[in-house]
Amino acid sequence: MDLIGDGKCNTGTYNTRECSYDGGDCLELNRKKENKYQKCTVSNIGWIGDKVCNGVDYMTSECGDDEGDCDACIEKYPMLEVSKLGDGLCDLGKYNTEVCGFDAGDCMQDNSNLQKDYPGCVVQNPLLIGDGACLLGEYNTERCGFDGGDCIDFNIKYPDCIVERPSWIGDGACNGENIIHQSVNLMEEIVLEWQIAMQKIWNILVMDSAMVDYISQKNVISMMGIVMIVLLQI
Repeated sequence: MDLIGDGKCNTGTYNTRECSYDGGDCLELNRKKENKYQKCTVSNIGWIGDKVCNGVDYMTSECGDDEGDCDACIEKYPMLEVSKLGDGLCDLGKYNTEVCGFDAGDCMQDNSNLQKDYPGCVVQNPLLIGDGACLLGEYNTERCGFDGGDCIDFNIKYPDCIVERPSWIGDGACNGENIIHQSVNLMEEIVLEWQIAMQKIWNILVMDSAMVDYISQKNVISMMGIVMIVLLQI
């Protein structure tokens, strides 16, 4: 709160009508943007050129292509579907990254929900925290509650074990070092694409429902994730 009205225009959520455009600090900047992009009809013209990718609506010639704010995102993920950025639906994986503005703001609510339980935890798919399957890397950290508790047993049983897929341990199949290194990238791509596909299905199912909350969404995604893990082990 001490940033509002501090004499400097703080962009993003500060530069909104609800925050009186940073306590008036951003009014002059917003007027300049309005004069420069008179044909731009986005909801917050002051966000153009704020160093945050604001999505497809801002990426038009009338809005100066968001003054290049999404260029870094597109360069890092050339296969990304630009039309999904800021379309109102939280797309996971590469979309939900800082360089892509957390899907141009679409994933901010899910990320915010995660921060309430695990402050400082930043992952590409917050719905996988505490979904019943242990994920290592950025998920299996103290600030993320060791994947929301999913990795606690694994960490106790195998404190010095470093693998890409904890679920492979004790699965009845001998997973050699060479097999893991050769297949892990493919497995990650398959799992990520599955998550994205399941997210699309979920979005379609609930698009017309105002009663679905974060908890129910998480439960459905978790069940889908567990099914995928079982299928991968068959």
